[in-house]
Amino acid sequence: MAPAVDLAPLTDLIADLHRENTRLTEAAAVWQVRAMQAEDRLKQITAGAGAPQDVTEATPAAPVTVSALAPTPPWWRRLWERR
Repeated sequence: MAPAVDLAPLTDLIADLHRENTRLTEAAAVWQVRAMQAEDRLKQITAGAGAPQDVTEATPAAPVTVSALAPTPPWWRRLWERR
């Protein structure tokens, strides 16, 4: 009778290859989606549509004055200071 062959290393290798294949498939799908989005943006820009819809131009914020940061005095103090 022939000795039994240990197939554990082979099954481990197959499992590792399967995990690596799954990881690479997911990465390829992500890059494919990114490429399609970049292609759509390029089509929008070259068609004269301006900036893509998901990109907004930054608008500068209005300057904040010190008085805007100070707490508002109570109503009676404002009346007293008007006198």
